[in-house]
Amino acid sequence: MTEIAGCAYMYSVSDVRKTRSLSICLLMVLSVLGPLASADHDSHVGMNTTLFIDGIEYEMEEVPFWGSLDTCTENSDGNFECEMDTDGDGNNDAYYYFEDCDDSSGSWECVYAEVQPLIDEGNYSLLFEVYNLEANTNFSVSINVYTDSIYGGWNQNWNHYFDSDSTGQLNASGAYLDLQAEACSGYASIQVHYAANNSYMGSKYAMNTGPGGSAPWTTTTTVTPTI
Repeated sequence: MTEIAGCAYMYSVSDVRKTRSLSICLLMVLSVLGPLASADHDSHVGMNTTLFIDGIEYEMEEVPFWGSLDTCTENSDGNFECEMDTDGDGNNDAYYYFEDCDDSSGSWECVYAEVQPLIDEGNYSLLFEVYNLEANTNFSVSINVYTDSIYGGWNQNWNHYFDSDSTGQLNASGAYLDLQAEACSGYASIQVHYAANNSYMGSKYAMNTGPGGSAPWTTTTTVTPTI
């Protein structure tokens, strides 16, 4: 029996056991995302916050569509409808829909999905920068950091008061992310309130795939086109 190291495929390559292990990881993800699921990304904090991990800006990673698209048309909603000839008869017989496409290279390239970035084992500093706040104002900042694995999790709750500077920017540093080799994922979230009256300014969270997690989109993915 072949064993695959990693959270999603911890037990064996059999479908039943892979499903069991994946379910364990998903349950742990859902348990930590319970309070984060309500994180309002259209709030002030959600729309005006940048996370830096060891000085590097956190960004989702784009997965390009792997097929050769013949043509794409931008719709009125800003999305793209693309066509593809899958059987080589000269007629387009498959249609795909994407949010982000570009033909500046001479051929159509589209983003199939955005996935959380991979991060190696280690201890990482976290810095949340929140912009466009009221200048020279005191804020209550709560940061929650969590990692999970099939062996358990690690959690850090971090609460401090910060003053925004004269430009209305707040820099919340001091929290860290400790990822062990078996960690499936790492999460970090921030919530901000006015210190004076506890008025809520919003929240934002970020996720990473840990060293013990299954790297996204590295396994074979079968997509059935719309015909």
